[in-house]
Amino acid sequence: MPKGWNMDRTDNIESVYNPATNTKIMYQNVDIAASRAREPKAISGKGNAVQKMIENGSLFLFSDMEDEYLKLQAGNAKKDNAPMWFLCVSVIGDEVCAELSRPHSVEKNQFSGFVERIFIMKSGDWNNFNISNNDIENNFDDDHDVEVTRKKD
Repeated sequence: MPKGWNMDRTDNIESVYNPATNTKIMYQNVDIAASRAREPKAISGKGNAVQKMIENGSLFLFSDMEDEYLKLQAGNAKKDNAPMWFLCVSVIGDEVCAELSRPHSVEKNQFSGFVERIFIMKSGDWNNFNISNNDIENNFDDDHDVEVTRKKD
C-alpha cells in the first residue's frame, strides 16, 4: 500500500483511496486546467456512477459530525462517502497544466461547479522543467504493471 493509497474500482471506476484521510482521487483529462478564466471541462463525459460518487461525498464541515453520521451507517459507508477529487490534466501543444479539484456535482455529463480547486501546474510552469535523459534512466522503475480495461456503463 504505497503511502497509504489503495486501488479502488467501485462501480468500475478507477481511482485511488486513502482510508487514513478518507479521500478518493481519480484522473481526468480536461480541456483546460489551472486556469482562473474558467473551470475545466472533462474530455470524456461523466456518467451516472461518477455523479453518484460525487453526490455521496461527505460535505460535513466538522469531522465529528461525519463520524457521528458514519456510526449510523453500515459496511463501507466511510469509503462510499469519501470526498471525490480529480487530478485534472490538460495538454495543449507543448503546454501541460494540472490541478487537483473537487467538483460540486455533475450536470449534463460535465462537472458543475467546484468545492475547491488546487492549481499544481499553471500555464508557463511546464517550460521551467529541465529533465535530462540521465535523470529519466536513473529514476525510471520498470516494476509498474499497467492494466487497461474497458469501462462498463
